[in-house]
Amino acid sequence: MVGTFQNGIPLRRHRRHIKVYDNCFTGQEAVNWFQSVLQDHIYMGNIVTREQTIQLLNKFIKAGVFQNINAVTTFDPHYQFLKEGDLYQ
Repeated sequence: MVGTFQNGIPLRRHRRHIKVYDNCFTGQEAVNWFQSVLQDHIYMGNIVTREQTIQLLNKFIKAGVFQNINAVTTFDPHYQFLKEGDLYQ
C-alpha cells in the first residue's frame, strides 16, 4: 500500500498565504484519493471507512512515507495526520 500511495497520489501546486508549493497534496486530498483506492482494492472492497483511511495515513506519516511541508511535528508520536489546510510531500 505504501508503494501505491507514493506512486499514485496526485500532486499539484498549492498556495498558502504568499508562498506557492509545487508537487504536494492536502490532507483532505490524500484521504479522499486513498480511500477510493482502498475501496477499489480487490481484498478490501467497500469495508474501508474514512476513519480507517486516516489511521493508515497516520501510520504512513509516522513511518516517514511523507511529511508535512511546514511542520517538524511529524516526529511527535502524538501527531495526527488530517488537518485539511496542511500541505504534505
